[in-house]
Amino acid sequence: MPRPIQLLQEDQTPAEIISFTGQRPLSAAATDFEEFVQDHWTVNEHLAIDAGARLTSQTVGRSAAIGPRVGVAYSPGKNQKTVFRAGAGLFYDRVSLLESDFAENPVRNISLLDSFGQPFGAPVPFINAYVANGSGPILSRLRSEPNTSPRSFVGHAEIDRQLSQNYLLRVSYLYSQTNNLFVVNPLANVFGPNGLLGLFSTGQARYHEIETTLHFRPVKAADLTVSYIWSRARGDLNTMSDVFVRFQQPVIRPNVSGILPSDVPHRVLVLGNMHLPWQLTLSPVVDVHTGFAFSNLDVLQNYVGRPNGQRYPTFFSLDAQVYKDFPLRVPFVRLKTAHKLRLGVYSINLTNYHNFNDVYNVTTSPLFGEFTGFQRRTDGLIISVVD
Repeated sequence: MPRPIQLLQEDQTPAEIISFTGQRPLSAAATDFEEFVQDHWTVNEHLAIDAGARLTSQTVGRSAAIGPRVGVAYSPGKNQKTVFRAGAGLFYDRVSLLESDFAENPVRNISLLDSFGQPFGAPVPFINAYVANGSGPILSRLRSEPNTSPRSFVGHAEIDRQLSQNYLLRVSYLYSQTNNLFVVNPLANVFGPNGLLGLFSTGQARYHEIETTLHFRPVKAADLTVSYIWSRARGDLNTMSDVFVRFQQPVIRPNVSGILPSDVPHRVLVLGNMHLPWQLTLSPVVDVHTGFAFSNLDVLQNYVGRPNGQRYPTFFSLDAQVYKDFPLRVPFVRLKTAHKLRLGVYSINLTNYHNFNDVYNVTTSPLFGEFTGFQRRTDGLIISVVD
């Protein structure tokens, strides 16, 4: 049984207590059947088409769902220095076992306390249940397990242009929209004075990405790839994966839609591959991007201001590895393909830059607004087998 959770005032007086009752063994089972067909057509030397579909049947979730997808590649002109690619498709996700047995989780009991630490009344239990989609009252839509699954539409378009022998430019656009995401939402006074901790399949998420990449060879012994990525991620914040994975959140706030924690509007990525004397290879990686989003909270962990309206400082990381490949030979064994043994060293966050990963975001904290914690430089050895 989970231990009780206390939310404390600045003077260490409890403001809210969350306790748990009704511990039962969690168990769930699901079976999926999937069939897939796909074909590739080469219309001529300039045009190729891929098309296919996947049929998914689930014992928990959608009984049947067809996900078509198509892709096209077209290269005009005789020199074929320009390639247009585009594709789109529907994809259906599985219902996880965590979502299947959601109703079996321990019941949360909420107790609000006054400034002296005394409860205002009896603890209010929030009963776990799955709420099916529909227009009827919530009580008429309660189910023990989900009867649908998330559905995503993904579209992608790309242009590759060979500017010269040593320069390749790529511009691409990616769009993704997911519906029927499972979101966790607490609702008060559903069962009389008791509340409902509902699992709803009404969540949505949308993602846009524009990427511009230049791959070039400044000198004969080096390759560089420079990318700028603009992106936008919006959706419901109380998805099952955010609330229960990897650990269940101690406080589950009402679901809202807004900026997703993974939203990174601007990113610059530089990857290199440089050949050094003695057959050594240096591979540096520079990653600079907008800081991740976070929210300001009050004592009871409710949002203060716009959810995920704050940002960590700009992220910067310089990683590098130096390695050498050796022919791999195994006595008395003939390998079908040539393999190599790679030996080297690597370093993550070589400059030891302070990329903070936590913040004092409770408005009543004396340290409110201060960032803390960062990944220090990490060094290690590379020992691997490569083709």
